[in-house]
Amino acid sequence: MKKEPLRSRRIWKILLGSLLALVVWAPLAFPAVIPCVGDLSAIDDSVLVYEDAVVVPVLENDVRPPGVALSVSIVQGANTNCPGSIDVDFDAVVYSPETPLFVDCTIKYQATSPRGPQSTDALIHVYADIPPDVIFADGFESGNTAAWTCVGC
Repeated sequence: MKKEPLRSRRIWKILLGSLLALVVWAPLAFPAVIPCVGDLSAIDDSVLVYEDAVVVPVLENDVRPPGVALSVSIVQGANTNCPGSIDVDFDAVVYSPETPLFVDCTIKYQATSPRGPQSTDALIHVYADIPPDVIFADGFESGNTAAWTCVGC
C-alpha cells in the first residue's frame, strides 16, 4: 500500500513539470497571432494645395492593430492623377505640384505592415486652393466688363 502514494506523487511531479514547461516554452513555440488584413484599414484624407509642397500625414487617421508599425506605398494608376511629384516620407505623403494647381486631383495609397498585411486602397483628395487675388485678377469683380470679350458673338 505504500507504493500507491509514491506513484501518485510521481505522477503529480510529472504533471507539474509538464505544466511548468508549457508555461515557460509556449510563448517561444507559439508566437503572437499576426493580425489579419481586416484589422488594417486606410481612410481617405484631403488637403488644399496651390503652389507649395504639402505634407499629408496619411497614417494618422488609419486603423491599425495595437503595436503594429505601418508604412505608406503609392498606388499608380487611374486614381493617382495629380500633376507634379509624389514622394513618401516615412508615414506621410509629400505632394509638390509642378505648376500652380487649378484642378482637383487624387493620389491613391495603401498602408502596409512589415508583417505582410496591407490595407485596401485609400485616396488623398487634393483640392485646388486658388487665392482670391488669382481668381479675380481680370478686374471683373469691380464691374469692369470691358475686360471680357465675347468670342463668336
